Amino acid sequence: MTGVQTCALPILTDLSPSQVTRIGATGAQVKNVDGASSAERGGLVANDVVLSLDGRAVRNARDLMNKVALTRAGSNVQLTVLRAGTTLTVTIGLEEAYAL
Repeated sequence: MTGVQTCALPILTDLSPSQVTRIGATGAQVKNVDGASSAERGGLVANDVVLSLDGRAVRNARDLMNKVALTRAGSNVQLTVLRAGTTLTVTIGLEEAYAL
């Protein structure tokens, strides 16, 4: 079974072409992190740029969401993020999806 809680990942947006050129990579920019989410507990913050998930490059926000959706709920994933010019790794626990 796969799936994640909708709050498990923050609000994301694609990088602009100028951002891709400036940082020399593709990824998904974090716009907002829910204070009660596993993303916040794992250390993800607004303005982080997610470059990879478990070593797999992230092309854009949709690509990141697809990779998360294909990951087993309850798993921990490692995100490589760019924060203020520094690359670091944060570990996020993916939560079970809520039934709607």
